[in-house]
Amino acid sequence: MPQDLACAYAVIRSCIAMWKAVDAYPLVVSAMALLALLMLASCANGKDNPDVGNELALEMVRGMVLEVEAESLISLAALEVKDEDGKVWRFEGRGKVVPGFTPSHLNEHKLLGQAVAVTYYREGGELILRDITD
Repeated sequence: MPQDLACAYAVIRSCIAMWKAVDAYPLVVSAMALLALLMLASCANGKDNPDVGNELALEMVRGMVLEVEAESLISLAALEVKDEDGKVWRFEGRGKVVPGFTPSHLNEHKLLGQAVAVTYYREGGELILRDITD
């Protein structure tokens, strides 16, 4: 039996055993669902999430927003920031949605001259945006 199936089978067996041991049906159903989700998540081997098991070398730069390229109202295609030394950094957004930092909010930072801190990683010759903070 493949490892993922064995893990899922173990989760289901544990939930059934717990259900039989307790008579509080609504509580058991809620607890079983939560336990099953947690156990299945712990069985995940990371192939669906490229960050699991692959340590990204995250870096950060702080500076003024020069250019914002929106992919949609909430996602970024690219972002350019100028650091305090005058170096211009271009980050590829790849459609990333950063909570609290829509393209319009970043344009506000640009117009008001407010700095942002961009966390990124390198992939090939590109700088890939990971997160943005004030």
